[in-house]
Amino acid sequence: RIGYPANVVFDEFHFGKFVNWTLQRSYYFDIHPPLGKLILAAGGWLLGYEPVKEFNYDKIGTQYDHTQFLALRLIAAAFGAGIVPLCFKVARELGFSLSASTLAASCMLLDNMLLVESRLILVDSQLIFFCVLSMLCALRLWNCTASHWSRERIGWLAATAFAGSAALSIKWTA
Repeated sequence: RIGYPANVVFDEFHFGKFVNWTLQRSYYFDIHPPLGKLILAAGGWLLGYEPVKEFNYDKIGTQYDHTQFLALRLIAAAFGAGIVPLCFKVARELGFSLSASTLAASCMLLDNMLLVESRLILVDSQLIFFCVLSMLCALRLWNCTASHWSRERIGWLAATAFAGSAALSIKWTA
């Protein structure tokens, strides 16, 4: 049911335009950093999304007639789905039992805000994904028993920096 409603919803009004402008190589200004929109545009391009000149995401509630909006919604949904196993891994890394870790992941799975944000053309699921990923990498670094300057520790440090930087490069006003 990711195709329902087949209308522009909430901030799809903005992010749909940004994706179109990115794919058309047009200049635009947005208060958020570009990574989230670039991920949507790249994923949409890989899934066959092409901007329709007659459709400009002009108004909330506008019907998606010939626009391939599902490709863009699938990107957000994929990031939203990835959050659940990451939360399980974070809980396990914190030393939670298997049942407590499953409960933590289930809470994310059933979180209404995450369900809504992850099925629309928005960057919030990407932001949460990279925040949870950076937390997991930082915990792995913290729990690493290898020597101080080992490849493993440097790898987890780099992974933490990458994931945290990705989160910061998606949205500043979260």
